[in-house]
Amino acid sequence: MDRSPPALLRRPIAADLAMTAALAGLALGLGWSMIAKFGGNWKLIYALGSAAAWHRLLIAWWLATAVGLAALPLRRRFPLAVFGATLAMAAVHYSDPVFGLSPADLAVPIALYSLAAAAPRRISLSALGGGIALATIASALIGSSLGAGWLEQPSYIIASGLALAAAWFAGDGSRTRRAYLAEVERRASDAERDRDRQAELAVAAERSRITGELHDVIAHALSVMVIQA
Repeated sequence: MDRSPPALLRRPIAADLAMTAALAGLALGLGWSMIAKFGGNWKLIYALGSAAAWHRLLIAWWLATAVGLAALPLRRRFPLAVFGATLAMAAVHYSDPVFGLSPADLAVPIALYSLAAAAPRRISLSALGGGIALATIASALIGSSLGAGWLEQPSYIIASGLALAAAWFAGDGSRTRRAYLAEVERRASDAERDRDRQAELAVAAERSRITGELHDVIAHALSVMVIQA
C-alpha cells in the first residue's frame, strides 16, 4: 500500500501556487460582488465625499490584494518579507470602510506560520508584535481619516488575533519538532560513529594481540634453534 503523500504536497511551490490561486479566486468573487452591490450606491459615494474617493478605495483594495497574494508563494524563501507584505495588505483592508476584510487576508496567518517555522522564536515574536502594532496604528489612522474603519468593530480584531496566535503556535511547534528530530538524528549519527570507532579500536587491539603472540612464538623458535645449533 502506497503511503507516500500526493504529488502536489511533494512540490511545495505547486502547493503554494494552488493555495494562492484559491485565495485570489475567493477575493475576486468578493470584490466583484461588492462592486455590484455598492458601485451604484450614490448615498455611499456621497458619504465618501466624491466618486474619486470611491475609486481610490477600490484601487487600494485591489492593489493591496495583488501585492499580498503575489508575495505569498515566496513565503518559504523570504518568510519575514512575505509576512510584512501580507500584513500591509491586511492593514489596507482593515482600514477600508467599504470593502473591508478579504479572503486574501488568510495569507497573513499562512505567512506567519512560515515565519514562526523558519525563524528563531525571538524574531518571529518580535516581527509579530511589531507588525501587528504598526498595522493597527495605520489602520486606526486611515480609518479615522475616512470617518470609519474596521477597527471600530472589536470582534474582527479578536478573531484576527486568535487566528494569528494559532498560526504562530503551529509554526513554532513545527520548528520545535524539526529541531528535536534533527537533534535525535545527530545523536543517532554520533552513536553510530562511536560504535564504528569502538569496532575499529577492538580490531586494532586484536591485531596487536595476535602480532605480539606471533612475535613471542617466533622468538621462542629462534631461541630453540640457536640452542640446538
